[in-house]
Amino acid sequence: SSIAPEVYAPLRRICAESLSGRLVTNIFAGGTVDTERCFATGYSSQIDYRHATESYIRYLRGQGYYAEGSHSCYDWFYNRKNVNEYLGFENYWFFENRYGVMADGNIARDNVLIPDILSLYKERDRSKPYVNMSVTYQGHGPYPTEWLNFGDGYWTDDSVTHDSYYILNNYLAAIQNTGENLLKLIDGLRDDDEPVILVVFGDHKPWLGNSNSVYEEMGINIDTTTDEGFYNYYATPYFIWANGAARERFGDVFTGEGPDISPCFLMNLVFERCSWQGSRFMQLASKAMRRVPVINTNGFYLEEGRIVSELSEEGERLVNDMKTAEYYLKKKVYKDK
Repeated sequence: SSIAPEVYAPLRRICAESLSGRLVTNIFAGGTVDTERCFATGYSSQIDYRHATESYIRYLRGQGYYAEGSHSCYDWFYNRKNVNEYLGFENYWFFENRYGVMADGNIARDNVLIPDILSLYKERDRSKPYVNMSVTYQGHGPYPTEWLNFGDGYWTDDSVTHDSYYILNNYLAAIQNTGENLLKLIDGLRDDDEPVILVVFGDHKPWLGNSNSVYEEMGINIDTTTDEGFYNYYATPYFIWANGAARERFGDVFTGEGPDISPCFLMNLVFERCSWQGSRFMQLASKAMRRVPVINTNGFYLEEGRIVSELSEEGERLVNDMKTAEYYLKKKVYKDK
């Protein structure tokens, strides 16, 4: 491979002690909030939220959790400032109210954001359980083609075109740096007295050149009519890691190979492994997940291990039940129980 071995070494170390698998997203090269909000809500498709809405974050709040998060970019982007409040976060940190100052007026990279997530956890109110859902900006394209953000040596083959060489070095450098910072976060949580479960996932595959030029130059199949191309286009990695205290409480359930799964089912997977029941909607969605673990909004499903565009009668019934409940919950204004 032309990728320097150290690029993915930190992530491989993490995956070796986590439950890890493929997250099959609805998006490619952009649209981060789709994956992010599928995870937070459990809904297979997303809307433009305009009011307080039921979500898994609100469910956790109802169980006594304090819910916050961080995103080092601007609060107006994708209307996160308002929507995160609608979805139940009590507090959210952005460029404007935290990271701009911490990064000297720049968008904070992961060497600022990820250590700060650990700081927020350490400084939390210890009388309550705690959930933090944070979104990094580092590694998001498009990547510069005239300068190197972290230097070179991440992509070792200089026979590619000039633009591809710069794009690949910038993308892979960001991946390695994120992996190193995640390892430090894990080491900071490893021996914590409280049980900690860390869920990390990619939002979408990277932008690699206009008209997907780098994919084309490297001969990577992203033809979604083929199984290989489908996964190359939509799948990103996820891992779920548990510290020692969590393993004592839940057993060794967060290691090994995890299922291919949609972002809307990722929280269900966490709850299932913890033997937690979850909300009534989660229980309904989990029935669908067991039969159809991937619902891709572009008309694809994974049923009984096969990518299909038409579901079996049973699969269709389960998915329709879930989508009917989803439709109702998205329309309904959430009121505190």
